Amino acid sequence: MRILAVDDDPIILDLLTVALSTFGYDDIVTAQNGAEAIEILQSDQGLFDTLLYDIQMPVMDGIELVYRTRALLRYSDVPILMLTAMSEKTYIDRAFLAGATDYITKPFDTMELQARLKVSDVSTNGTV
Repeated sequence: MRILAVDDDPIILDLLTVALSTFGYDDIVTAQNGAEAIEILQSDQGLFDTLLYDIQMPVMDGIELVYRTRALLRYSDVPILMLTAMSEKTYIDRAFLAGATDYITKPFDTMELQARLKVSDVSTNGTV
């Protein structure tokens, strides 16, 4: 599974990369803001199977990033998991309205992250 993780905190990106690799996901690309993520998504680097977005980021927040991602035809159905410290209902509602598939709050539990990634992989590829 190819994953794009977007977060403005390099420590979170490092944690995600380590956690995801221990789950067997070794094709991880990272970006530190929404604008960088859109550039990656629009490039010919290949299709991502799952996207992990933070909400609060400079340049472009994660909710705007979800809207822009869903506008890209090849990413209209790819799972987008919000991985964020923002736990207020308004943020959750806005993320789902924008097109997010799931929502995980920080600090995140690695086992929960692994389970939700498996669910997103089954829903898109039919495999575990």
